[in-house]
Amino acid sequence: MTEWLEKLPESLTATIAEAAAEVLNALPGEAVPASLRPLLGFDRRKLASATARRQLLRALTRDTSFHEAVERALRLDDAVVAMLADLEGGDASEAVGVAAERGDLPLLVAALWAERPDGFEFALGCAAGIARGDAARRDAIEEAEALARRVEEQSAARRRADEQRITAEARATRLSDELRDERAARRGREEQALAHSAAAERRADAAEAALAAERGRALGFEQTARREAERAEQLESQRRALADELGPRGLSSGAAVSVEELSSAARQAAQLAERLRVLEAGATRIGAPSTRSEPGAPSASPVGAASRPAAPDRRTPPPLPAGLVADSPDGIVAMLQPGTLLVVDGYNVSHRAWPDAPIGDQRERLGRALHQLHRRLGAKVVCCFDGEGDVGVQPMRRDGLRVLFSQTGEEADELVIKVVEGQPKRVPVVVASSDAWVREHAEIAGAVVVSAATMVAGLTAASRRP
Repeated sequence: MTEWLEKLPESLTATIAEAAAEVLNALPGEAVPASLRPLLGFDRRKLASATARRQLLRALTRDTSFHEAVERALRLDDAVVAMLADLEGGDASEAVGVAAERGDLPLLVAALWAERPDGFEFALGCAAGIARGDAARRDAIEEAEALARRVEEQSAARRRADEQRITAEARATRLSDELRDERAARRGREEQALAHSAAAERRADAAEAALAAERGRALGFEQTARREAERAEQLESQRRALADELGPRGLSSGAAVSVEELSSAARQAAQLAERLRVLEAGATRIGAPSTRSEPGAPSASPVGAASRPAAPDRRTPPPLPAGLVADSPDGIVAMLQPGTLLVVDGYNVSHRAWPDAPIGDQRERLGRALHQLHRRLGAKVVCCFDGEGDVGVQPMRRDGLRVLFSQTGEEADELVIKVVEGQPKRVPVVVASSDAWVREHAEIAGAVVVSAATMVAGLTAASRRP
């Protein structure tokens, strides 16, 4: 019978364990089994712990005297006595069902263990089965409740995640709207700045053209004054010659000039001298250099240029030290100083530099390279591309660099020559192109022409300059 205690669920041995605890507390010290002596002095709460109960039940299986003492105590317990009375003359297995309905299975097991009526082993097995079934149901219920809690927690977590996602999407939408507005505002500012810059450039070009016209007029005045001065010198020479011929005695008998003619010549000489003075004053006033410095205009005459203004029909050459060839990397670096304008045949040069790159990449790379060249050498740059004017591409500008596109029906070659011819004669111009037509017409307009290969090499050479 004692081995059943180890097989029964702990829930069914609670009454037996409580009886064993009461017997232990009632035993004198010398009668306490050795295995239970560590439990001496424990109160009812500590003796009801799972560890203490297992020690008590183990002692029942190993110590006969303690076992018998606990059986006697159970037979004397009123509840056990009443349960035993119900078992007399009845079926122990039926009593198990009744006790299970009342929740008295531990008490029934204690009565069966103490009295051991007929069929008690079967009844104990039934009780154990019922207890294990109840335990399984409780475990299932607890597991279902735990699962329900996990589902609820996951649902709550999903709801929180959905709320966070909605909040993040709203924030992303707001940031996207703000970014779009900022980009639109920036484009507006850039377009406005480009418009102001283009207007300023047009005003500067108009001022340069007006200055060139005034200087042409001044040159005309100088030429007129020079001719008048020569006439005045001739008249003065004639007057002196006549005076020498007359001498102190008056006209000689053979003189061909009368006194009236001499007086008339003197008056003409005086008038011419006065006119010369007026012309010289006007030429000085018109030809005086402006005190306002135009952006990009040279502060002094280029190296190698004449000290006086160039003739209206000839363009001022770019600076080129002796011994250098213009169509060479060192030559182009030397010429592209502040005050010089570089006009680039865009695709002619970009195809030479980056033949395998897409057209858009060629334009962007050439634009960056020309902008860096301006920053390092100081020359202004105009880069002309063709074939884009009919698709709405607007001219672009950077600091020191203008990027232009030809209009419908116009080629970049014509645009290059138009830009060169539109520059004042005092501005030195260098054209970069390997196109024969562009070279011929640019040289007629007074520009120095270098090949596309030289331009590419010059970009590389300029990039190495500090």
